[in-house]
Amino acid sequence: MKNKNFLYNAKGPIAFFFILISLPWIIQIKSLISAGKTGSAFELSIFAFVFLVFLFWMQKWFKKMLIQYQNNLNISMKKMKNYKGRNLK
Repeated sequence: MKNKNFLYNAKGPIAFFFILISLPWIIQIKSLISAGKTGSAFELSIFAFVFLVFLFWMQKWFKKMLIQYQNNLNISMKKMKNYKGRNLK
């Protein structure tokens, strides 16, 4: 592992997740187009796009919050370590 925040920086699992989540919609859109229902296929593709953009935004926001939480936790742990060291002397 390169660093302790490797999970937060890895783009492969995120891309794989979005491919898996969009696969059912892609299959359904292709079947609607082949059935001649292009209007429904267009509506479904718009919905899928908006949903995936929203999901991507939420995932990015949660990732940012997790990194911030980890940074705050690290700072707090360093302060506690320094505080305990002063009391022992």
